[in-house]
Amino acid sequence: MRQDELAVLLATDLREQVDALCAATDAARATARLARLESEAALAEVAQRARISEIRFAAAQRISDPDLLARIVEVTRRRDNRVYRHCSDLLRARCRTLGHAMRAAELAAAFRRILATKSDLEAFPADSFEELDSELNSLLRESSVPQECLDLAAAVRERVQRDAQAMRDLGADAAEAEALCVRIESAAGPADAEALRGNVEAIVERSSQRVAWLAGHPTAAALAHSMERATAALDALAPEPKAVEPAPAAPAPREARPLRTPPAGERDAVRDLLERLALQVQAGQPAEAEDTERQLVEKAGAGPLPESLMRRLRRERAQLGRMRDWARWGDDQARGQLIRAAEELLQGEREPEKLATAVTGLREQWKQLDASRHATRKQWERFDAVLTRAFRPVLEYRAERAGQEKAAAAAKAILCDQCEAWSAGIDWEKAEIRSIAGRRHDFGNQWRALPFAGFRAERQLRKRFDKVLKAVDAHIGMARQAEFGRREALIREAEALRDAPQLGIAIKSATALQARWKDSARNVGLARQEEQALWQRFHAACNAVFAQRDEKRNARETERTAREAERSRQLNERKARDERRLDAARNRFEQRARDSVLAAAQASAVTLDKGRIEREALLLDLELALDLPSSPSASGARRARQLLKLQERFRPGKTGSADPEMLLQRWYAAARSDPEHDSRMSSIVEALVKASRQPAQ
Repeated sequence: MRQDELAVLLATDLREQVDALCAATDAARATARLARLESEAALAEVAQRARISEIRFAAAQRISDPDLLARIVEVTRRRDNRVYRHCSDLLRARCRTLGHAMRAAELAAAFRRILATKSDLEAFPADSFEELDSELNSLLRESSVPQECLDLAAAVRERVQRDAQAMRDLGADAAEAEALCVRIESAAGPADAEALRGNVEAIVERSSQRVAWLAGHPTAAALAHSMERATAALDALAPEPKAVEPAPAAPAPREARPLRTPPAGERDAVRDLLERLALQVQAGQPAEAEDTERQLVEKAGAGPLPESLMRRLRRERAQLGRMRDWARWGDDQARGQLIRAAEELLQGEREPEKLATAVTGLREQWKQLDASRHATRKQWERFDAVLTRAFRPVLEYRAERAGQEKAAAAAKAILCDQCEAWSAGIDWEKAEIRSIAGRRHDFGNQWRALPFAGFRAERQLRKRFDKVLKAVDAHIGMARQAEFGRREALIREAEALRDAPQLGIAIKSATALQARWKDSARNVGLARQEEQALWQRFHAACNAVFAQRDEKRNARETERTAREAERSRQLNERKARDERRLDAARNRFEQRARDSVLAAAQASAVTLDKGRIEREALLLDLELALDLPSSPSASGARRARQLLKLQERFRPGKTGSADPEMLLQRWYAAARSDPEHDSRMSSIVEALVKASRQPAQ
């Protein structure tokens, strides 16, 4: 926001409008007020401070100032995603538009530079134009491009197409010239040669009208060579003027003729080389063909060759020249493919190591092409620039990795220092091996948790770290070996207790050995498998001692169980006898009751009344003898009967009270028919049955 505009905003009633909009809670009224607000600075403040999200978004939609948009993006980040995304999208779109405009201007400048070259002295950089044209097409797909840039691109494209057409015309003339050479060499006489000379002159005329920069092209050199051959062949077929015909006896021509005819062996060697050159050209072996060509040129330079061999040599060299052109064209195509492959590396994301491998592979392929024929400087610069850009993420990744490896090396160096200090401070005579082994394991885990420190640093630090750990492991190994021997001794002692004469002492000794085993296990820990194997042996030896104790205990328990079983059997037998005795007494009493009932049924009424009084007295005597309660109605008679019994006890000549069973027999002997007496007698019978059990107990 501009400082003067901010000052005006704060000094006028516009400040009140902004505050009112920011504090508004009615969306409809706030929208109407916002429509009357024109200042983008005020709209920016509303977009940041308004309480209603719709008002904030509506205000942000009316802002186009990039500075205000940037400030809104900073303020609304993580506070209002809707406003933040809208302003961010506007800024990104503006940046893209500016970037496209700048790139379009750069492309227009590049096209102007290309058009500034002189077409007759220098070829258009077609490779550069292809790259620029591809970028222009990409730019057209994303946005609009100024017409000026498009016109410049069209002009350059026209020049490039014109150069391409000139190249095609040059190739056509070269092919026509080579065909003319063959036709001229096979011509029968001067008449045929004159008919072909017009074709040669037409080719020469067209060659004189070509642009100057085509003169240095390899195809132009092949064309010139073919024209020389054609001209020489035509000259050879043309009739020689008589004025210049040499005299037959002239010595010079006669002496020079042997020089034009090499020895037969040399001619054969030249023919072999020509055959080899023809085969190599047909097989597409440019390197071998060029070597053969050098040998032929050396032989031709050593002395004149026959015209037939020279014509054949020129023909094969022309074929070799065309093969060079095609090889160069193929190399250019291959290099173009390598350049496009390099440009593809710029697209998308790749793993750094795979990207480095791809870049290295492309450079190796380029070197292989250069081994046979070097690329142009522009081709190399373009290829190298693309690969340099493509390799930049690899360099960044390797720089980042180098930083990480450096930090890891520093951390591992600190860990080595700590490990060395810890190892130097151990008193191995008093050390607890188990805790030391745990600490050593912790150091190993810390080392493995740290990142890779680079090959050289990792190797050096690992040697230093392993040296300390090996020394610690050696002490731990000796301590564990000693502990292994000590536990073997404990096992032997435990196994010797199996044959101990006194079992109690053997059990105490086994318990003491177990305590000693636990103490050693707390101090020195062995390998898991070794410790388990030793413990199983020791546990088996101790269990053998405890098994003897368990056997004796089981034997005593068996004897005790047998005694208790015998006692229980005797008790059961005694109970059975008592039950039989009770059943016999109860049956006896019941039989007497049945007999009494029969007697009562046969007795007269007088007898029953008399017997009732006797039976009443006998019931009271039985209840008194058995200490049983009487019915409430017989309480007076019970007291009188007790008094009478006391009086009789103290009379001279009287013995003790009668036996209850005798009284019962007398009661059953008396005739009876009173149900009350029967219920009282039932209680008496039960008391007598219980009393009959007392002797058995």
